[in-house]
Amino acid sequence: PGHIDAYSDIAKFANLIFNYPEMFLENPEITIINSTRSSGIANRIALNLKKFGFNVPDRDSIGSTKDPYDKTQVFATWDATNKIGIDPSSKTLESLSLFIFAPQQSVDANKYSKTPGPKIEIVLGKDYKMVVGE
Repeated sequence: PGHIDAYSDIAKFANLIFNYPEMFLENPEITIINSTRSSGIANRIALNLKKFGFNVPDRDSIGSTKDPYDKTQVFATWDATNKIGIDPSSKTLESLSLFIFAPQQSVDANKYSKTPGPKIEIVLGKDYKMVVGE
């Protein structure tokens, strides 16, 4: 089973490199917020995303909230008027949908991130087991 898992990871990584090379240039920061009562899932998902080249910083990129979320959400900071932030058509958001099967939406400002600047925030809801492809 270990070899099959390794092949699956290699195939996923090759898919990212050949079909979404722009994600490595865009490189927006990703913050993962846990809104469930299960501890450690945000860290596990962060490690999995890092393994495939997503920019999940070591500091201030994992958190939790008491705000209830039934469904996992992906928020990207985007100012449509000034075209600042993470464009909804970015390759990073497109490639992220291969790992996090959740609705994506643009927002004016980060809600949970501790550091300033445009980011992608993944808020894990109660349905996280159904929407996280690990």
